[in-house]
Amino acid sequence: MDTDLTPIDDQEDIEFNEALTPLQSEAQDGRRVTVTASGLSKIFIHKGGEIKAVDDVSFTFTERQFITIMGPSGSGKSTLLYLLGGMDQATGGELHIDGVDVRHLSEQQEHTFRREKLGFVFQSFHLISNLTALENVMLPMQLAGGHTPAYMRERARSLLLEVGLNEDRHSHLPGKLSGGQQQRVAIARALANDPSVILADEPTGNLDARTGARIIELLKKLAEQGKTVVVVTHDRGIARLADVRLEMDNGQLKPMPKYVGAQDASTRTAVVKSWDDLPITVSAEGLSKYFTYRNQTIKAVDKVNFAFKEQQFISITGPSGSGKSTLLYIISGLDQATSGDLLVDGVEVRSLFGRKENHFRREKVGFVFQSYHLLSNLTALENVMLPMQMVRGKSAEEIRERARNLLFQVGLNEDRHSHLPGKLSGGQQQRVAIARALANDPRVILADEPTGNLDAYNSKRIIELLKQLAEQGKTVVVVTHDRSIARVADIRLEMEGGRLTGMGSQIAPVRPVTTVRKKKSKKK
Repeated sequence: MDTDLTPIDDQEDIEFNEALTPLQSEAQDGRRVTVTASGLSKIFIHKGGEIKAVDDVSFTFTERQFITIMGPSGSGKSTLLYLLGGMDQATGGELHIDGVDVRHLSEQQEHTFRREKLGFVFQSFHLISNLTALENVMLPMQLAGGHTPAYMRERARSLLLEVGLNEDRHSHLPGKLSGGQQQRVAIARALANDPSVILADEPTGNLDARTGARIIELLKKLAEQGKTVVVVTHDRGIARLADVRLEMDNGQLKPMPKYVGAQDASTRTAVVKSWDDLPITVSAEGLSKYFTYRNQTIKAVDKVNFAFKEQQFISITGPSGSGKSTLLYIISGLDQATSGDLLVDGVEVRSLFGRKENHFRREKVGFVFQSYHLLSNLTALENVMLPMQMVRGKSAEEIRERARNLLFQVGLNEDRHSHLPGKLSGGQQQRVAIARALANDPRVILADEPTGNLDAYNSKRIIELLKQLAEQGKTVVVVTHDRSIARVADIRLEMEGGRLTGMGSQIAPVRPVTTVRKKKSKKK
């Protein structure tokens, strides 16, 4: 169905139901048309069958519109955005962007088109690892040409400040920035050449609430200044602010139903548990991680103490760059602390190296990474099977059946189990990553933004699963920007400037690591 995409009146919160003629040269209110599609389709062939990622969609967007596209993971949202960005080829239909017939460009014309007409914010940053934040933002201007070095440097600096990255981070390489900081650099880079159309795939997915609001404010402002801004998102709060709200389902684009607000926080009740008789699984005393950068000491984790137990669901929130992910990596043994003591399930993590370290990570800890880290040449099922194959002890059939059950448990349908990661949506890849983390039935599960790329329905399902695993005896620690996750946690912690503090009344008692050691030795 063709849809009237005129801006929504927030007072009436109307639904759209009138036809719109595609490929019109001018909108009824006099605004210039920037994006038009008619019968646009993208079909993948898989094992002799057709997958209609984008199915015969038609629409018209104009300047000064802020458009959001929502929908379940795998519904075709990101595929549509890649078609608009000229980074994927449509199977059929017509597409014009800023007067350019996108489907009939030569390779060289395609590069010029993307450079000058579009700004794209990717879901996984895609920054150049050996360039600083400032240099990453300067790069599109350098490729386009026509600017002095002084102009490019000053514009890049201004854009980074505008998206909330402090000047002391401008000279950092991406590897020295948090996920949220990298996302801000990616957004600044998308704006570098002042494009008429800005496409953003989950631009706030890795940002805390305050920074996310600032980014959306900026995108709204850019739309008001004359740009067309199209945002794919799972966040209904962002959709609430849009002029045009669309929803995608099974490749079909349609108007989004009337907005339904989140459940009132006052209706939620916290369940306070008693943890006195439960064994401690993770404990730290004076745990620190310091980096030296240009003769300055950066305290990513600064003398933190905590004790987590079985059956506890712990959330850690805080601003981007506060040290949350660094702490999670230290607990998992993927990074080394500078000082302090750390015990995970009775193992002194800081004393591990080589084969023992690998054995610890494989059996004691399940880690859900922020950017999936799936093996691109293995199917979803094979990715989940891999950790079990590495520890051995199970038959091939047992491994396959457990992997299949885990994928079902996290909500990935069987028709996707044989897909490679590149054929899955971001949300589907995240679910595979979570199933993989559960493969060897670890005692401790660590998750870095596990729902960041999931729609509300699947997000709730994943959190319910993690809560259930905690109730069954595991310790689950989730780093998140989503305070709705924190609200359902047993223990709520906040991190800022490398320091860890409690939120609410549910913080666990901290026992010195030495006490834990003595207790263990008595049992022996």
